[in-house]
Amino acid sequence: MIDRFKESSNIKTENSLVLIEDDIILQEKPLIPFSIKEPFKMDLISVAICTKGSAIISVNLIRYELKAPCLLFFLPNQTIEYGNTSADFKVLFIAFSKGFVKSLEIGKKFQLSNSIARNACVSLSEDEVESFTDYYRFMEKTMKLNDNPYQLEIARNLTIAIFYLRGYYIHKLSKEPEKNTTDVIVKQFTNLVEAHFKTNRRIEFYAVQLNRTPKYLSSIIKKQSNLYAGDWINNRVILEAKALMSSTNMNIQQISYELNFTTQSSFGKYFKRLTGISPRDYKKTIIEFD
Repeated sequence: MIDRFKESSNIKTENSLVLIEDDIILQEKPLIPFSIKEPFKMDLISVAICTKGSAIISVNLIRYELKAPCLLFFLPNQTIEYGNTSADFKVLFIAFSKGFVKSLEIGKKFQLSNSIARNACVSLSEDEVESFTDYYRFMEKTMKLNDNPYQLEIARNLTIAIFYLRGYYIHKLSKEPEKNTTDVIVKQFTNLVEAHFKTNRRIEFYAVQLNRTPKYLSSIIKKQSNLYAGDWINNRVILEAKALMSSTNMNIQQISYELNFTTQSSFGKYFKRLTGISPRDYKKTIIEFD
């Protein structure tokens, strides 16, 4: 994925791209990831600051409608699917390597994975988006100071500050009223699917975990998402398969085993039954970024 960013920097458009080695990437109105049409994965922790317009993005099947001003976080290995954007959509995109974020030593304090997974998209006030935009501009200036021996250290401290700022906004969200029982069940179900979809594709497994009958669980998920529980599980498996085909060098047999199918043939039949196309033919349709 980093290579795709680097290739995009050679394209003469209004997009600007700045990198510090492979640790930090900044891109304004980015070609990546918002131009990738197939589901994909990034081995990066990423932040999208939406300053204007709107867009639709799905993260692990959870659909987000971005409406400026807002903030969207991506975690490594999440499966992302890009939707439509408005003509005036504008975003500032920042991506950090896992090594860089680990060096900040803030993971335990903010419980990054759980916090971002629960609050991937955060609405911002005009003052709040101005703060994040100022951070982006400071980072941009810092990353262009190639002769500064303290460049990476400055970037680290700026990033620590912005994570503290985000932590404050999440703290405010935690004071909001509890959701109703149905919302809680749906959230528990989607979290379980995320943890177990590679090894458990049967609704009965999830119903037992949630102490519900399969029929009741499926009706609740249908009411909230317009998908039966079994369809949600299948869609998550297919989404992962497509992302692995588009974002990794894994062959179809390796993907079959990664998703816990006993044979490549059984995976192929499953994939074609749900998508109408074989994995091999789907892979041929993937257009590489030029």
